[in-house]
Amino acid sequence: TFIVQSKLTDRLNQLTRDTGATLFMVLLAAYNVLLSKYSGQEDFLVGTPAAGRGHADTEAMIGIFVNTLVLRNRPLASQPFSAFLEDVKHNTLLALEHQEYPFDQLVDKLDRVRDVSRNPIFDTMFSLQNKGTEVIELGGLRLQPNEFNLGVSKFDLSLHVTETQDQLTLTWEYATSLFKLETIERFALHYIKVLEIVTQDVGIRLADMDMLTEEDKHLLLYEFNNTSAYFPRDATIHGRFEQQVSRTPDDMAIIFGDKCMTYQELNELANRLARTLRADGVGPDQPVGIIAQRS
Repeated sequence: TFIVQSKLTDRLNQLTRDTGATLFMVLLAAYNVLLSKYSGQEDFLVGTPAAGRGHADTEAMIGIFVNTLVLRNRPLASQPFSAFLEDVKHNTLLALEHQEYPFDQLVDKLDRVRDVSRNPIFDTMFSLQNKGTEVIELGGLRLQPNEFNLGVSKFDLSLHVTETQDQLTLTWEYATSLFKLETIERFALHYIKVLEIVTQDVGIRLADMDMLTEEDKHLLLYEFNNTSAYFPRDATIHGRFEQQVSRTPDDMAIIFGDKCMTYQELNELANRLARTLRADGVGPDQPVGIIAQRS
């Protein structure tokens, strides 16, 4: 669970007023941007619950009317966020017009091959709860919400946002077989960074969004690239390799598919190639192009 502080929440609410979108639409658009940045894809299906109480007669009725909507959006890298938000707004309103169409009937209509290990249409869920979770006094009874955790994620990844008076609470639900806690924590920080970016410049192109934090940049530029190691200045790569060959000639050096090669076999092949190149006039410090199949 992560908290979006009141300062950013205020900017998000201002963005909704400026663009004529709802908070749900802005948060959903940012979620699609996050998924696109991580996956490199530009076409997403995201599920979301709908209250299913569009008719006035159902407002006071007891029971569950919740239905699942599937929202398809395409965050194109060349698109400004303002234009993408308009697309999300249009698609959301269009989906809400058909929110009473049962999700199960939609699945049957699509006639997809069913896999019991996953949802038939989408793998990620997004929801916004803005009704509040305050304590309720009812006829002498005092009711308060209590978290109920089944211990099982219904989807690969879900983001549930709860709106209170001055902040947003982000609750992430995920399959532990696919994601580590550290990964989800990074997801959350990057999602908040996307929200900060779009509230500062709604016209920014999606391709120009840099959602990396300063900590991420330091990790990528310095810690991951801290590859300095001792290497004898008077040694050569092929000389060092031949020393390894002399130590472990029969150990496996290369494995690809069902093929394998020992250090001795690889060294013999390398020497054969070297003799061929020298016979063709290749000398020291001359670049040689290589054309080969990927392996």
